[in-house]
Amino acid sequence: MLKNISVLDTLTLYPRYLRKRALDLLVIKRIFKNWPIVLLFRFGFLRHIALEFRNGTTTVRIRSQEEYKKFWDSKEGQYTLARYYGYDNRILIQSKIVKLKFDDKIIKFSYTDDDEQLRNIFGTIKENFIDEQFKNLDVKGKDVVDIGANIGDSAIYFALKGAKHVYAFEPYHYSYEIAKRNIKLNNLEDRITLLSKGCGKTGLITISTSANAIVVKKGFLCPGSYAMSQGNLRYILVSAKTVQEVVKELPKAAIKDELSFEMYEEAE
Repeated sequence: MLKNISVLDTLTLYPRYLRKRALDLLVIKRIFKNWPIVLLFRFGFLRHIALEFRNGTTTVRIRSQEEYKKFWDSKEGQYTLARYYGYDNRILIQSKIVKLKFDDKIIKFSYTDDDEQLRNIFGTIKENFIDEQFKNLDVKGKDVVDIGANIGDSAIYFALKGAKHVYAFEPYHYSYEIAKRNIKLNNLEDRITLLSKGCGKTGLITISTSANAIVVKKGFLCPGSYAMSQGNLRYILVSAKTVQEVVKELPKAAIKDELSFEMYEEAE
């Protein structure tokens, strides 16, 4: 049977958050020679610093917290992290395409010149293709429901791991458009069905433009959705189904629920 999300499940997310913050501090210590200075800067005790790398690369001068964030969003910052985690020799940025070697295949991800988008791509690559956070879900020969497809990364992972077919739900239209490009880049259109729909309740769900402002700026509206406005607010309505409805339609499918960060598999 499909497991319901309990209060206990939700509470377990907080220790994971604390663990991630602790790992971030460990990364700083291992990358920078002057890590105590960097930590003082991060906690607001210093206004500017010079980042001194342990591998002897050029020192980077940082004059604000915003510049520090921009450094990690940049190609240099992302390659620094890739070197730290040991997969820099498997990844390449080339003409608005990020290429990754995975299971003797070359996977491609589309990106613009936006540094923050590049950081997000590197992050999802590490989670899904380096750490393989979904490796314990046996998807070989099964239909997979991917709830929260984002840029198509997890759907692509499941397809490459032998899923019979992947049904990927992504209500945020900007992410939907990127996912569609990525699926096409990897020639997986016949293995992945990308749906511009939400999953959680039947009917229409509201996506505020404050959480999805880039959608309005880019002007993306996908099948099954439409934009509305009220006063100074703008929001988008997207059709949705419940998880139970999806399970009923695909009773033997493996399900990845992005909201709970858990893996569920429907019993036969």
